[in-house]
Amino acid sequence: MRLVFILFLTVLSCQSAAGQHSITVSDTITVTVSGKHAGIITAAQLQKLSAAALPDVVIRNHNGVPKDTLHGLKGVLLKDLLRLDSLLTSSPKLWSTYYLSFVATDGYTVVFSWNELFNSPAGANTWLLTAKNGVALPQMHDHIAVLCTSDANTGRRFVKGLREIRVISVQ
Repeated sequence: MRLVFILFLTVLSCQSAAGQHSITVSDTITVTVSGKHAGIITAAQLQKLSAAALPDVVIRNHNGVPKDTLHGLKGVLLKDLLRLDSLLTSSPKLWSTYYLSFVATDGYTVVFSWNELFNSPAGANTWLLTAKNGVALPQMHDHIAVLCTSDANTGRRFVKGLREIRVISVQ
C-alpha cells in the first residue's frame, strides 16, 4: 500500500510540473472594441511614454498569501493610455455598459468594468508596467504586464505577457 501511495505522489508531482509553463513574451497589445480592430500598442511605444515610479508591491494569491514582492516598478497609467471615450458610443450614459478583458499569451484573462477603470480608485492604480525589479521593458521576463496595485489580492489581476485588450459592451 505504501508503494502505491508513493507511486501516486510521484505521478501527481510529475503532472503538476508538466502543467507549469513559462509566459510567452509579447511585444504588442492588440486593442479591439466591440470585436473591431482599434489599434496596436507596441513595447517600443510604451518605452517612449513618461512612466511613473511605483512603490514596491506585494503579490498575493487568492487567499491573500504573499507570493512575491515587486521592486523597482515603473508604469504607465492604463486609463491615460487607452482614452477609450473616442472609440465608444457617443453617449456617455452607455459607457457604463462596457467592460475590458485583458488576455495574456497563455490565455489567462481578467476583467475590469469601464467604471472600475475610468470612474473609481482602481483606475488610478492600474498600470501597464514598463519596468519591474529594476529591469526595463525589453528585458523584463514577463514583458508587457498589467497590474492593479490597489487590489487586496494583487495576483488575481496581475496579467503577465499581455497580448490583447478587448473592449466589449454588455448586451
